[in-house]
Amino acid sequence: MPDEFELIAQILAELGNQQTLELGPGDDCALVNIEAGQQLASSIDTFLAGQHFPGSANPWLIAQRCLRGALSDLAAMGAKPSFALVSLSMPNADSGWLKGFAQGMRDAATRFACPIAGGNLSSAALGVSISVHGCVPAGGALTRSGAQAGQQVYVSGLLGGAAAGVLQVTDEVDPRALQALTLGDWRHPLNRYWLPEPRLSLGQGLIGLASAAIDISDGLYADAAHLAESSRVGLRLDTRVLPAIGEMAQSDDYELLFTAPSGSQADIDALGARLGVPITLIGVTTGQPGVWADEARVELSTSGYKHF
Repeated sequence: MPDEFELIAQILAELGNQQTLELGPGDDCALVNIEAGQQLASSIDTFLAGQHFPGSANPWLIAQRCLRGALSDLAAMGAKPSFALVSLSMPNADSGWLKGFAQGMRDAATRFACPIAGGNLSSAALGVSISVHGCVPAGGALTRSGAQAGQQVYVSGLLGGAAAGVLQVTDEVDPRALQALTLGDWRHPLNRYWLPEPRLSLGQGLIGLASAAIDISDGLYADAAHLAESSRVGLRLDTRVLPAIGEMAQSDDYELLFTAPSGSQADIDALGARLGVPITLIGVTTGQPGVWADEARVELSTSGYKHF
């Protein structure tokens, strides 16, 4: 059975050379150069087997889902990824499993230009913690607190696909489902669950256009409530136009919910067309607190993902 250092060496070999770092994995700390006039946006997420993904699922898919989900927080701030740190706990020293996981991390890191700068490996129940870091122009970051009454509310992409995918997730993903993923059908529920698309380019493009933003990780209504509370406004949503393909109140869509002044719609539509990202105007902000679905106030205690 390989020891800890042999496993770490295997991970480093799979991740490959990451030249954007001043000093990458293998030392006590990574060294990363930050551009002048930029602020560092940082976030951390933990994903647990049996709660955030099936523990016996394909390790490549587990790595993809975890890193993509973590990067969504950077997208919500309008930040460009700089690097990530990954902490992995696993119950057994399984070299084959680790190879697949490291390949998934490498592929996702390459896809979104976010090198893995380092991390930690420990013996425990299967879990993944990822700290992502990105740069945003000083004073330009999107936050949850900038919305004002009388603005418009938008959402990117589709809602509810991941929730539909959960119903199709089993401990062992069917090879035919994997084939559907590799064919790039972005509407496929399993694709929405395993390969969420962090809207990084959209977030960066919304700087100067959006007044507030949040990524939808806990469900549309729950995250709308977070934005509304932070901005001290209400959000009135029109359910007839919601781009839903599943239960939109559930979690894991990783789309962007954002607000903008009414005069920004033409620029927002043009941005979405340029990036190939569907953007839908779904409501308005009001001075009346809370989240409203048409004329009914949403009961938030029964909506969205609950961590406890």
